[in-house]
Amino acid sequence: MSQTKSLVNRVLPILMFLLFFIIIHSTNVITCAAIDDEVIVKAPIGTYQGFISQFPEYKATARAFTGIRYAKAPVNSLRWKPTQPLDAFSGIYNATIETPGCPQRCELPPHTCPKTQSEDCLFLDLYTPRLGAMKKNELLPVYVFSLVVILSKEVSNRSYQTLYSGEILIEISSSSQIDHAAPNSILYDGTFIANKTSIIMIIAGYRLGALGWLANSKAQMSGNYGFMDQLTVLKWVQNNIAAFGGDPKRVTIGGQSAGATSTTAHLISPASKGLFHQVIVESNPLVLPMRLMDDVTINLATPFAKQANCDVSDFECFQKLSIDSILEAQYFLDTYKNLSIPLETFLPWAPTVASFDKLIPYQTFEAVQKGYYHKVPMIFGNVAEEALIFIYMGSKKKMTTLEYMALLYAVFGIEDGARVLNWYRPLLDGDKRPELSIMGTDYIFLCSLRNVLSQITTQNPELPVYNYIFNHVLTFDAWGPNPEEDILSISMVNYFTNFVKYGNPNGNSTAVTWPRFSANNRQTMMFQTPFNQMVKDYKKDYCDEWDYIGYDHGWLNQLKKKN
Repeated sequence: MSQTKSLVNRVLPILMFLLFFIIIHSTNVITCAAIDDEVIVKAPIGTYQGFISQFPEYKATARAFTGIRYAKAPVNSLRWKPTQPLDAFSGIYNATIETPGCPQRCELPPHTCPKTQSEDCLFLDLYTPRLGAMKKNELLPVYVFSLVVILSKEVSNRSYQTLYSGEILIEISSSSQIDHAAPNSILYDGTFIANKTSIIMIIAGYRLGALGWLANSKAQMSGNYGFMDQLTVLKWVQNNIAAFGGDPKRVTIGGQSAGATSTTAHLISPASKGLFHQVIVESNPLVLPMRLMDDVTINLATPFAKQANCDVSDFECFQKLSIDSILEAQYFLDTYKNLSIPLETFLPWAPTVASFDKLIPYQTFEAVQKGYYHKVPMIFGNVAEEALIFIYMGSKKKMTTLEYMALLYAVFGIEDGARVLNWYRPLLDGDKRPELSIMGTDYIFLCSLRNVLSQITTQNPELPVYNYIFNHVLTFDAWGPNPEEDILSISMVNYFTNFVKYGNPNGNSTAVTWPRFSANNRQTMMFQTPFNQMVKDYKKDYCDEWDYIGYDHGWLNQLKKKN
């Protein structure tokens, strides 16, 4: 009974906030204007008819083009195949329709999930300011926003990150456990953003979970299909966005959580060169390794095939599976804990490194060490207690001291595990998940990011690099955010959109100057109430210790097993 009450106390505030979010957004009324020049766009690929979208709550309107197909349907013979771009078309494309989300098990409240789902889901929605608000012959910057859900929630109700930003917003993610986004979700209406910030916003569907990321060397499945979808969207943007008023030479991509992993993969992928010019990466679990082909074949494809009643080498059987069979096998792997690869368990569906498609040649740390990444302006940041959701999703019951110690030794080995235990020693009896979440936040997110940004800025002293931490506990007021939270939200929008527009988050609308991050001056913006503030070398002592033992326990162990 006490465990049930505790769970309710954790989940209820989140549901209350989502209910408020739904009520606010339910006022977003979409109306179709008469067909006129404002909602007709002649792009190189073809002509689109959109509509005028309205957000009465904030007296906001925007041009909207929804249900734009950017690739051929990845079904039948194209399932688990590289993305096939859409050919040019004649006539007028009806860009006023709602499109389905890609297949997924959505665990959020129904109104935040895709209204419908289909494997034929490679569509995008696009929002622009009204023509009267756009200067003639001036192209707007572009923000490609890659995330799973707008809400980055902590199970313990300690931190909550909600960010509205974007010049062109494109959703990119890989973790099926939180794959709840789709163009037709109410979380992703771009009317307000396009109207109030004079920017363009896109939300795109792409293949998720096993359909997007399953690799299998025995069946010649390269993986990275979701990544290929993202590349196709970025190429569509380059070829067509100018017709909508966007600047293809000023594209910022961004991502949250698993979406941040995909965004970082673009940062180190030769295939993405020239498709973007800045990055905003929110909550990237840098230490969680991207997968290796042999690792995926053994630890994902083989048990997936067994659950789906296919031979692991029988590609034809894979292609003929029903969507329900795929999602059932995927869910089994989402919930299965392989203690031989404990870190990979938290992010089962991720990009595959050194696959035969050659899209992603290196792990992130390896690429940074060698300088193999695109030298573009960047913002990286995290939530202050980032690992909580991973820990509580991965362990539904309380963790004993012995279990805590065993996990540290399994991940880090005897010598390094003993060092980690000394830094994060449990002082009291009882549940050790809180201690594990603090350690996980430092190792997987905060300190590993400090290390990466220090390397990047040492290699490129003049490169604009910015770091932030979101450190606010939402009130979860059913009537909406309080005035301090409104100020915090507006300040984040101002910083992020300034960066998208100018490559610098500072401007007349920002009260606290946000200096660049460097290895010698590790300045971090702390987003919080009542006021944001700059902090220097956050958690220095712990991060110095992590720098000493290194961050390669995930991908290095993969290489050791391979060899």
